[in-house]
Amino acid sequence: PGLDALRDAVEEGGIRVVLAQDADRITRNPYHRGWLDDEFAKHGTRLVALDDWGDDSHEGQLLKFVKGWQARGEAMKIAERVKRNKRKKARAGQVVGGHNKAYGYDWARNEDGRTVGYEVNETEMHTVRRIFADVARGVGIRTIKEKLDDEHVPTPKPESDAWNRQFIRDMLASDLYRPHTVEEMREAGVNANVLQVLDADSVYGLYRYGEERIPVPIPDAGIPVEVVEAARRKIENNASTSRNAGRPWELSGGVLFCSECGRRMQPHTVKKSPKSVKAYSYYRCQSITGGKADRCAMKKHVRADKIETEVWEMVRRVMDDRHYVLDRMEEHFAEKRQELSRPGADAGSLVERLEQIEKRWTKNKLAYEADVLSLADLKSRRTELDDEREAAERELDRMKNREAELDSLAQTEAETRERIEAGYGGLDDAMPEKRREVYEDLGLRVEVGADAVPHVFGRFPIHKGESGSHHIIVRGTGLSPAPAHAGAVGSEEGSSSPRFTPIAPRGRQSPHRHGHRALPHILRRGLRDRPTPGEETVRELQGAGGDRTGDPGKHGIPLRVAQRW
Repeated sequence: PGLDALRDAVEEGGIRVVLAQDADRITRNPYHRGWLDDEFAKHGTRLVALDDWGDDSHEGQLLKFVKGWQARGEAMKIAERVKRNKRKKARAGQVVGGHNKAYGYDWARNEDGRTVGYEVNETEMHTVRRIFADVARGVGIRTIKEKLDDEHVPTPKPESDAWNRQFIRDMLASDLYRPHTVEEMREAGVNANVLQVLDADSVYGLYRYGEERIPVPIPDAGIPVEVVEAARRKIENNASTSRNAGRPWELSGGVLFCSECGRRMQPHTVKKSPKSVKAYSYYRCQSITGGKADRCAMKKHVRADKIETEVWEMVRRVMDDRHYVLDRMEEHFAEKRQELSRPGADAGSLVERLEQIEKRWTKNKLAYEADVLSLADLKSRRTELDDEREAAERELDRMKNREAELDSLAQTEAETRERIEAGYGGLDDAMPEKRREVYEDLGLRVEVGADAVPHVFGRFPIHKGESGSHHIIVRGTGLSPAPAHAGAVGSEEGSSSPRFTPIAPRGRQSPHRHGHRALPHILRRGLRDRPTPGEETVRELQGAGGDRTGDPGKHGIPLRVAQRW
């Protein structure tokens, strides 16, 4: 601000000389200094520093540039020393200041007034405990936000007069408020010297500093670990639905997707005129802005009431066979438990690996400072070490959270089983909120294209044929051959009714967009030897029974999948 005011004063005129004690008080960037010299000269003003090298000659300007370059290098070294000291402080078990304090805590300072840690702010922490308890009981984040606003509870940011739902969600996921034992602190990578001063019978919150995520113990927030885990389970897979135009959009919030580009479909309402009372509700691809499609061919607006009814009718028919749904649910959770229980490296070796990575990085920095290593080589080695560090940290987090994830998985399975066995209290007249609960348990994903025909996928691999029998269509990442009589749920041969072909688990792409990995093994082996899927491949698939409408042939794979691949 001071330099801007000075430039304004020079521009107004009447100033012949601007004098600074040191050149680096003006700027530490030599290019900026040259630019300011030229700007001031246009207004008849000279910019002079007492420690300037040279005069106004060509050689003198070169000396000024060298002086500025030296100042810039010193600034870079100062910044590196500051970062190094901050990392050292964090490894010593102290919270590094310079950021907004965490909600529920105040700064803890030493006798010199320097920030060394956190201390609990009981007034704010009471609100934190209340939020965790409410979410654990099943209260929604939106409801909690509205209650806090109605009660005028002070927000984390004094300049804001309303609570933020994303802030509440981030708070629930933060390890600041989860209690950790000393052993968990050791597994997280806390320095051994810091662990020696911790009370083995106490628990602590976990603060992480910087890009390296250096763990630092902080005072416990006073929230039982069971409450924290229960709250996190409640928000693990929930996705808020839209309330646009005053109606619940049960397929919004991560259920309905565009089959062309993979983006979410967003709610959209249209009125015939501004004075019209009746509004027409549609879903449209998120890529559409201003009525034009951006990088997506899906321009069609899909009627909300029609597609919501079609999807619910499909899901409703599948849920009628409760025993089959329970069997598929057990298989799904068994696969998840097996995945979480796979063997890996022990925690001690991973912590040692992280320490070795840090030592190697320190040696590389020393080599760079001694001009033994170039800047390009330093950046290259930094990238390699960052990749190694991230891989080790991911494995360490997986090990640390394995038991908690298994417990959470068991709890989720028990709750899901209870809801399915109880029939969700009756689904005949289910409201949108109850339908959404069913969709979340199924991990439902619906894709729709220009034909407005929804393709429904789910967490459990269920498919119901015309004869009433059930067939597993998708398992893992490949498709198993489908019997010729297995048709779409509630549809006749050749009809355009919706197709229900769930996959496991949620979040993966549908078989219509999976490409090579979605093909059965017999087709993968045949296509792997060919550089591109040309006409020969198309003829081969047509001979297998596929057609251009996307209906599966004898191998159960739509022709358009191979064409896209």
